[in-house]
Amino acid sequence: MIKFFGLLSSGFKEGIFERVKTLRYFLIIFFGLNLFLFPLTLWADDRGNDPGEPDKVYFEATGMHSADGDTLYMSPNILPWDVNVDIKIETDNGISGVSVPFYDICYDASTMPTYLDPNKNDPDSCTPNAYTGTAIENFSIVASNLYGVTPTSSPPNFLIGAVHFTDSFGVTGVMQSYDLAHLTFTIPAGATIPGCLCLDTIPGAFQPGGGTFSMTTPGAVIYIPGFDESICCFVIAERFNTAPDLTCPTSVDGFGGDLITFQVGYDDLEDDVVTCGTCTVLSDVGCGACTMTDFPGGEAGTATFEFNSAGYTESVVQLEVCFIDEFTATACCTIDVNLIYVAGFVSIAHEDFAAVGDVVYLPIYLQNFVEFGGFKILVKWDPNVLTLHDVIRGDCIDEIDFNIGPHNPHYKFEEFMYEWLPCTEVHKRKIKVVGIGDLPDGYQGYPIAPHQEECVLFYLKFEIKNDATLKGLKLPVIFEWDVGIWDENTFSDPTGYVWFVSADSTQFPYDPTVPNYEIRKLLYFFDGGIRVNDNDFRRGVQLESW
Repeated sequence: MIKFFGLLSSGFKEGIFERVKTLRYFLIIFFGLNLFLFPLTLWADDRGNDPGEPDKVYFEATGMHSADGDTLYMSPNILPWDVNVDIKIETDNGISGVSVPFYDICYDASTMPTYLDPNKNDPDSCTPNAYTGTAIENFSIVASNLYGVTPTSSPPNFLIGAVHFTDSFGVTGVMQSYDLAHLTFTIPAGATIPGCLCLDTIPGAFQPGGGTFSMTTPGAVIYIPGFDESICCFVIAERFNTAPDLTCPTSVDGFGGDLITFQVGYDDLEDDVVTCGTCTVLSDVGCGACTMTDFPGGEAGTATFEFNSAGYTESVVQLEVCFIDEFTATACCTIDVNLIYVAGFVSIAHEDFAAVGDVVYLPIYLQNFVEFGGFKILVKWDPNVLTLHDVIRGDCIDEIDFNIGPHNPHYKFEEFMYEWLPCTEVHKRKIKVVGIGDLPDGYQGYPIAPHQEECVLFYLKFEIKNDATLKGLKLPVIFEWDVGIWDENTFSDPTGYVWFVSADSTQFPYDPTVPNYEIRKLLYFFDGGIRVNDNDFRRGVQLESW
């Protein structure tokens, strides 16, 4: 065991030789017909009469282990703990029976009483077991027997038999690797760490049973495979590791009563496997739950969670999301879920300081709690008292992207326009104002960001008629609710498939069920207008920036 001893200190090596005096023997025997009639005549490294190229039986670390496969890891200060080792074979023969007797050189009843627990390995006791997913999983007979010394829970002998009466694994003439067993060794409480697990074949016939280290072909040819002793010994050590690194949103917006979906990324910088994720509602109000709906696992990935906000009346609900790696290192983050019961307020301003003949830039204000990717607004007024000269972008949508070229500036909220609507009434004029955040024009457009306290969506440039009879009057400018245009005064999300409309049933009396669209009655609209002074006092209402 040259490689094994090279891994350990001299004192630890001396302990190995002492442990050999109290060896516990284990046997895994996968047998074909008449397998036990043949005694072992050669050592494990003799190939015997292998019908093809020399086969090789070897052990391989699985589960939590170092990159080089020499060390089996366990979480610090947690016993009992399980470590995993596979028995594998490289063969170019068909095989219907396998017998691999082996023992653990490192076994010590006091300091390293490692054992194979039948409740984790035995096919009659558990599923999955040591043979799930192996080449012999579906053999005709797979059985196990434990030979222990009472009252110890660590049997010195571990015997498994398996036979397939009509089939085999392996392809004659094609060298391939196959799994024979996935062994789970348990390190009980009281074991001395660091420790070791060093597996070697048993010389001579194994007792009880008389099985020998050999393979059996479907033609009942018995031969001795090779054994690679360079990869059969492992150090058992604690692994002190850091928790996974999380990419966690600080907050998530969602509508009250909805199922709210969000994602959290994880990345274990030490390349440990992240085994699970959890989501807990920290608030004690409400009855909804948070669950993980998609978890790719592995060393890094993005998990999807779903929070059921039904029953909550709070504006903010706090969640805790945690991820645990294979060494039980845990990382957590908290997320505020902002429950939205109102999408926004749209208000036409009240201008109280204007005089006859003035030009007034009347703002339409927006306070929003969600992203808006577009809007369509209808406004009306009396053309006998007000003349509309222009409609101008407000600060909600007037940011320019200069990065696309100094000579070709482009609005981030791309499209803004208005059009006159036909109207036969003498005392009414109306327009439709339309905005689209992102057009299919090759430019990257941007929506109106959420949580605008109060920005100006656009300005209506009016001129007050020079009529002295208007002094002291309020000139209304209001939203138009036309029964013939059901999609008036709507905002949409960035996808265009969610529409936000008035929550006032007198303004939006329609059935919100629309094919291929989701309608949410979560907007509130407030009319405004211009009050004309009844004296000669005039405030400078013209905006010099225009």
